[in-house]
Amino acid sequence: MFAVPAQGSSSRSLFPVAISYQKTTISKEWVLFTPLDVDSQQEPWMTAKNILQMADSNFHELISHLGRTHLVVKPFIVPTYNCLPKHHPLRNLLIPHFEGTVLINYGPHAILVAPGGTVDSLLASTIGADTSLTGKGTQSYLFNFNAIDFPQTLVNRGVNNSDTLPVYPYRDDGKLIWDAIYTWVNDYLSIYYANDADIVADKDLQNWGATLVSLDGGRVENFGENSQGEIKTRDYLVKAVSTIIFTGSAQHAAVNFPQKTDMMYVPAFPLARYLMPPTNIEDRESYIQGLPSLSQAQSQINTLYLLGSVHYTQLGKYRGSAFPENKELQAALTKFQENLNAATIIINKRNQSPERLMPYEFLLPENIPQSINI
Repeated sequence: MFAVPAQGSSSRSLFPVAISYQKTTISKEWVLFTPLDVDSQQEPWMTAKNILQMADSNFHELISHLGRTHLVVKPFIVPTYNCLPKHHPLRNLLIPHFEGTVLINYGPHAILVAPGGTVDSLLASTIGADTSLTGKGTQSYLFNFNAIDFPQTLVNRGVNNSDTLPVYPYRDDGKLIWDAIYTWVNDYLSIYYANDADIVADKDLQNWGATLVSLDGGRVENFGENSQGEIKTRDYLVKAVSTIIFTGSAQHAAVNFPQKTDMMYVPAFPLARYLMPPTNIEDRESYIQGLPSLSQAQSQINTLYLLGSVHYTQLGKYRGSAFPENKELQAALTKFQENLNAATIIINKRNQSPERLMPYEFLLPENIPQSINI
């Protein structure tokens, strides 16, 4: 349980007030810890926080990161290449945002998440359970595509209201990037589709949508404006394409790069703990003794340093050959880049505000690659 301090408080950032969990997976007994449950060594509240952080780190790696970015973008890649002919406007727009994704997704399959591999040795559960969790996390998005655009995910999670949750940098900076991407996609597609009739008449586009929802294709559910994956309006296409681009660029940046800046500090972000959790507030399980061994910590540092260090390409900076020469298109792209520059100014100003306990720089445009390429 987290709380938000009342209006007028010196800080209105979330802080934890209680942690509760079942004694065992089949038990109906719950253990409750609060910040008042401490001794001279800050036990057991410190241990309870560490266990919660460990669980959240596993959720982050398996679901938020791998499941809901890498594997969500993947089904859109092959239909884009196979269904949209060369020089199709949508193909031209999407390809830069798919660069490197297939290759980097193969790497985890062959190395990171292979039995006996890095994930198997570092995370808390078995590789079989990890794979199952990742699959469910991916399905929760791919089976409900029309509800995973950035603004809607904030609503789904109940964190969209800045009055009740005033300090949330991911939400506030993410909105700036989402708006910039959405405006760019709308301006771009308006050049090629004057109205909804043009959308319906584009047989290649309709084939793309049908392939995405097909059992022999992407198997994406709740995509399109009916069960056949038909795209009937430009507004729908703009939102769908914005969701794909945002997921492959900003959303991945937001969950990938904290692995280096935050999660390399193993005592705060252990990927597993090695003692049973305390079953009551009298237990004096050692916070330190439950942490990963030095060799495990070194492996976590090495892995997360690699994953969080590569910034290849930058959002909004397309290669010169990405699009055909077109004055209207160039004007739209210039507007996109100006909106990203404006977002940079706002985010830098927010990061200097005392409302933020520390700078949040993961959604600065300069730190967002075009695609999932690491």
